[in-house]
Amino acid sequence: MKTLNLAKFICYACTAGILTTVISCKKTNVTQSLNAANASQIDDLLAGREKNGLYASAADTAAAVNNLYLYKISATEIQEKMQYATNAKDGNGVFYNKLTDELYQLSRKNKTLYVFANASSMSGAPSPSRSFTDNSLSSGREIAYDGKRDILYVSNNTDSSIRVYRNFTSLSGLVTGDVLKIAGQPWGITFDRKGNRLVVVMDQAAMRLDIFDAPDILAAGTVTSSRSINITNRPNGTYSRLHGIDYNYDIDALVVTEIGEATAPLVATEGKPAFNADGGIYVIKNAASKLASGGTIAADTQIYGENTGLGNPVDVSARWANGKPYIFVAEKANKKLMIFDLTSGGDVAPARFITTAYSPEAITLTE
Repeated sequence: MKTLNLAKFICYACTAGILTTVISCKKTNVTQSLNAANASQIDDLLAGREKNGLYASAADTAAAVNNLYLYKISATEIQEKMQYATNAKDGNGVFYNKLTDELYQLSRKNKTLYVFANASSMSGAPSPSRSFTDNSLSSGREIAYDGKRDILYVSNNTDSSIRVYRNFTSLSGLVTGDVLKIAGQPWGITFDRKGNRLVVVMDQAAMRLDIFDAPDILAAGTVTSSRSINITNRPNGTYSRLHGIDYNYDIDALVVTEIGEATAPLVATEGKPAFNADGGIYVIKNAASKLASGGTIAADTQIYGENTGLGNPVDVSARWANGKPYIFVAEKANKKLMIFDLTSGGDVAPARFITTAYSPEAITLTE
């Protein structure tokens, strides 16, 4: 017996000429009987698709540095495939929309959101199909997209707000998004499309995750979170700063990154690691129920320590690849892209990594 996602099975199996008859079925996880050969082929197809590619947004502002990079991810390495001169200087949030083959990239410096059509076949100097600028966006960081309701969310940390851009697919030129004023400085955000909730990482002293149910109905002005999650087992204690976040409901895991003390020493001192060695990752399993209830919890798994190479992991994504769940990380301080086995924990080295010539700020996967 083999468990798989039927919708993906139909799509990729038809492509390979494996399936001859397709029955109508809801998109859900089901159990199907498959012969061993076909099951193996489908596993290979799914695995290849799941780990196909990763886009990285570069925080650099120098004219000579490109601000978007595409990597091919295989079972053995991360390989740079393409560089793009997108002009998104101080590149921050980035999102690949696999349904439309569009890539969204936020330039913190330009206060502009760029949309690139036909992303899978972009040239090295792509022209955006459209863009919009919000001059009130003082420090745009992470982005999250609700495709069902066509809303783009942007965290703006310096004024403690979430910006909301409704009817996103029709926006261009100068715009002003709705401003949701919140209690804390937001950084990473992730949209749980199954639960219709926005999960926001609070930076600096707050050290918590705020959850907003049905964020699409929130009116501009001061808003209060539906509930919060506080992570108790933080190795850096009161020196913790939470930054990146991703919720993957297929894995039902919430992954949060920790960048340590803002004023950590350049060289390790007694009781304090150096600024580029005090980062970590928290994995919260069975996350759907915890997002629904909130509260004070301990992370199920921590990835932290000298062997991890984590100093400033600013963004994170969790996905299945090769039949296992993995964590993909943008490590800014050490200029690396990293992959960790989600099931591992402790002071572990990444399964794969690549050193970059730029400062990776945000990532998005093609699947």
